[in-house]
Amino acid sequence: MKTARVEIGGMHCDGCVTSVHAALSELRGVDTCDVSLREATVTFDDSVCGLSDVLSAIRAAGAFEVTGFSSAGE
Repeated sequence: MKTARVEIGGMHCDGCVTSVHAALSELRGVDTCDVSLREATVTFDDSVCGLSDVLSAIRAAGAFEVTGFSSAGE
């Protein structure tokens, strides 16, 4: 399992948070995700999905920009 902390730009309301949370929760391999207006912390099975999948899901959830990220194995 890996955990990524992703800084997100362009989120302005609870609806944005809900959209990103839903997109991450539906991603195969995601174990947990915690999303706020500025960032998401995602724990995922890196044998099923990768960091690039997580970042793509965030971008696809709306007009959001990944402004930074860090990732660590567990």
